[in-house]
Amino acid sequence: MEKIKIEYLPDNKIIEADPDQTILQISLKHHIPHTHVCFGEAQCSTCRVEVLEGIENLPPRNSLEEVMAKKKGWNERIRLACQTIPRGNIKIRRLIIDDFDAQIAQLEHSEYPQGVLEEVVILFLDIKDFTSFSERELPYDVVFALNRYYNRIGDIILAFDGYLDKYIGDSIMAIFGIKKNKSTLEFCIDSIYCALKILEITKEFNQYLKENFNEMFEVRIGIAYGKAVLGMIGHRKKAQYTAIGKVVNLASRLERANKKTGTSILISDSLYQLLKNKIKIQKSFKLKLKGFSAIQIAYAIVDLEESEKEKREKVYQEIQISTGQLQKQEYNETNQNIQREVQENENLLVSPNALKLDVDKQHSQILFQISHLTSIITGIVKDFESEIYMDLEDFTNSKIKLTIPVKAITTFIDARDQHLYSPDFFDAENFPNIIFISNEILPVEQNQYTIYGNLFIRGVSKKINLFLQKKSEEIDPYQNKKICFNGYTTINRLDFNINFNIPLQNNKFLIGNELKILFEFQCIIP
Repeated sequence: MEKIKIEYLPDNKIIEADPDQTILQISLKHHIPHTHVCFGEAQCSTCRVEVLEGIENLPPRNSLEEVMAKKKGWNERIRLACQTIPRGNIKIRRLIIDDFDAQIAQLEHSEYPQGVLEEVVILFLDIKDFTSFSERELPYDVVFALNRYYNRIGDIILAFDGYLDKYIGDSIMAIFGIKKNKSTLEFCIDSIYCALKILEITKEFNQYLKENFNEMFEVRIGIAYGKAVLGMIGHRKKAQYTAIGKVVNLASRLERANKKTGTSILISDSLYQLLKNKIKIQKSFKLKLKGFSAIQIAYAIVDLEESEKEKREKVYQEIQISTGQLQKQEYNETNQNIQREVQENENLLVSPNALKLDVDKQHSQILFQISHLTSIITGIVKDFESEIYMDLEDFTNSKIKLTIPVKAITTFIDARDQHLYSPDFFDAENFPNIIFISNEILPVEQNQYTIYGNLFIRGVSKKINLFLQKKSEEIDPYQNKKICFNGYTTINRLDFNINFNIPLQNNKFLIGNELKILFEFQCIIP
């Protein structure tokens, strides 16, 4: 069998081999340090090579290699060494040279094309004078308001296949056209629609800001169309899919130019030339932008052509309705399951000797504590419902059910409370109550007990245990015979799908996960 020759770079070696082996097999046999993290299973791409000469001597990609090539956006000269069997002489360059390269290569995996030059639309958004807002308001309120706003405008960008690239303080960068599921004209129009919709959303959001903070947001948007390099960029432990190139800089400069032109949305000339029959402009500007030697023409957008606008309004409404219906169906199913489980727990037998106790709410309280940075946030429950059946002879035969309306919880700061009620935390609209039902009480020491039961929060049921101390019976000034209890428990909020947090430096987070609950009850014995 006639031998073939493979010339390796950067090794500067020429190897003779049989023509029935993969490039990777040949490399390893001849002690070429060819990286192959997945051991030749076409799963990691670390064995990839660039074919410099002799590409005609290679067979077409097999199915495994084709999947990887499409995922990463490779041209025909990039091949997987573990899947390619050369039929003649070739000259190749190993692209992953060492273990450090291999670590980086393994982080390149993305659902989007990797290391490609594509035509896209870049949208930059910035909130005007946000620094002043952040200096006037409490830090917690600043973060909450910004996240609330980002979620609103992020929804519209995602609804039209935009990619939320990055958040830079009070700025957002989004990319349209990555998915390649629409024509260039369509995703360009989508970007304009989203920008205009963001202005509408901002106007609506300002009602909330006015009521809660006496503040208003004003945004500036720059949009540019052109070619950008797309791929995973950054440190191997925190790489992010992003776009690089002149078009990114142009969108950013146009956003800033709104301040000079007194406009809200400026688009590039390249985008205008594509869409001039689909958009309505207010005015054009000749701008000298930093980083660009030539004068840039920009256009202030005021609206979309009516038919294009109506088409996207229908899509947006359908998405809103569909999302709402699906969520409502999921919430209904979850609540039905919870109701069944609550009923099953309630059906546990109560001792015939048990007396129903009324809780003196004016002299009872439920508190909670959670860490926030280096301090502790304390909240209280303003109101709750209770069903306590106590066996005076044998407390272990007692039964307890507590129902806490989520909106009865307060931390004494309204904006923070509203955030607690939102879907980020308790989602009070869909899961209005927190419920605890005991199912077993065991003694620990004299007048001390462990109560086991089910806690229902945000549609999740978890078995927990709490410590309870029973005090002696007392007569209050109004001649009411009372028995007093106090106790506590600690739960992990993540167990109940309450996952919201904000990352800080050194792998720390703003809010702790452990929630301590404390209670003191004065109960009237009939």
